[in-house]
Amino acid sequence: MTMTCGTPSRHGYTLLELTAVVVLMAMVTAAVVPGLARRSDESARTQLVAGLIELDARARLNASRNDACLVSIDEDADQILLTILRGKESIVLDQVQIPDGVLVSLSAEGTAIGFDYAGHSDAYGYEIVMDNRITRIGFNGLTGWYEIEDGGVD
Repeated sequence: MTMTCGTPSRHGYTLLELTAVVVLMAMVTAAVVPGLARRSDESARTQLVAGLIELDARARLNASRNDACLVSIDEDADQILLTILRGKESIVLDQVQIPDGVLVSLSAEGTAIGFDYAGHSDAYGYEIVMDNRITRIGFNGLTGWYEIEDGGVD
């Protein structure tokens, strides 16, 4: 027969230990979550800018294949459309979704940018306002080169 002396064995944690762990987890969460939200906003801005650059490249490519092309912001201002014109028919070839809470304006005369059969357009650009921060993208109409200006708070 074996006898054990000393302190009894413990199974589990005290309320104080559990409370300390919960408080530490809350502090870490409070420090990390705002940073994740900022990254999400930056990701949305980056995706929108990349989409607009790709839309310009596709418009130039399709125009050079003898399809008259237009890039325009739709009536609801929630997407930017690439439309090809064939005779009296117009076909939406591609679109870039504008996230909620983001304002995008086209800096050109009129409401659309036309591309000729050589893939050229007039110089134009976009102004994106997101979280009181302005980003401008300017496109050279002849070459398609673009410049991005990431401004500060509006």
